[in-house]
Amino acid sequence: MTRTRAAVAVAFAALTVSALALTMAPIASADPLAAIRQAVNNARAGSTCPPLNYSIPLEGEAQHAIGNNLPGVPPTGQYKGTFAVTLAAPFGSANNAEGATRGAVGEATPAINDCSNKDFGVGFFRKGDDDTVAIVLGKPAAAPQAPPAAVQCPAGSETPTVPAGQTCKAAASPNNLPVRCTGNYELPAGSDCSKTPNPSPPAPKPPKNAVAVNVEQSPTSVAVNVKNTSPLPGKCTYDAAPKNGLLMPAVHRDFNVNPNDATRLDFLAPPLGVKYHLVVSCHGTFNGQDDEFGHVEQDVTGGL
Repeated sequence: MTRTRAAVAVAFAALTVSALALTMAPIASADPLAAIRQAVNNARAGSTCPPLNYSIPLEGEAQHAIGNNLPGVPPTGQYKGTFAVTLAAPFGSANNAEGATRGAVGEATPAINDCSNKDFGVGFFRKGDDDTVAIVLGKPAAAPQAPPAAVQCPAGSETPTVPAGQTCKAAASPNNLPVRCTGNYELPAGSDCSKTPNPSPPAPKPPKNAVAVNVEQSPTSVAVNVKNTSPLPGKCTYDAAPKNGLLMPAVHRDFNVNPNDATRLDFLAPPLGVKYHLVVSCHGTFNGQDDEFGHVEQDVTGGL
C-alpha cells in the first residue's frame, strides 16, 4: 500500500460548534455510510469517467483516518494500490451529517472526477456534536503481466518451442550426427569405428570364475584336473576335508597353474563310502592387486 498526495483524495468535513462534549459515539443510523456513498456516486456520474467500485479496504482507511476505530471497522493496510489523504476544513453546524457530506464531496471533487481513480471508500464518525465525513479514492495496483509466450519453432528444429527471446535451432542432419560404435563409445561424425579404437576405453576388470575342476575317480586313485582360463599365472591351493569316516586325514596341497593352461593333481582314492569336501582356490596379481580368479568347491565319495 502506498500513499501519495496526488493520486487520491480523502476529504473531511467536520461540523464543529461545541468543543465541550468529549464523548465519542457513532451516528445513530442504520447505515450512516449509505448517503455518503450515494453522494460520491452522484458526483462521479457528472464526470466522463466510469462508475467507481466501492472498496471495503478503502472504507477502513477512511474510518481510521477520522479516528473511528470502533469494533467492526475494517482494518487498514489491506488495499492493493495507492491512495493519498487531503483534509477538509470544518463545515456546518452540530449533528449535520448532510452538511458534512456536502463539504467532503466538494473537497474531494477533483479526485472523484479523476478517471485514473477506480475505487473509493467512505467513513463517518461523531465526536460529541461534531459529525465528520471522510472520502477515500484509490488506484488499484496493476495486474501482473503474463510471461511472454514461447516461440513456436518451424519443422526441422531441435525443439518444438523455445523461450521468448530465444532463437530456434535447426536439428542436426543424419550426416552431422556422432557415430556410435560397438563397445558403447562415440566418434565424431564421419568416423569409421573399424579404424578408430575407443579413445577412452573402460578400465579392464580382473578375471573371475576362471578356474574349472574336473575329478576323475578309480577304485584306487583320484585325479583332480584344474583348468585356468584366465591370462594370469595362478598360485593355487587344494584342500580336501572328510565329511564322514572316523580318523580320516585332511589333505592339503599347494600348486601353480599357468595362464590358459591346466594342471593335474593325483591322490589315493578315499575308502568306500567316505565323503570328502574339495576346495580349489587360485590367486593371481592383476594391476598390482591380489585377485582370486578361481574358487571351486565340490564333494567326492570313495568307491563312486
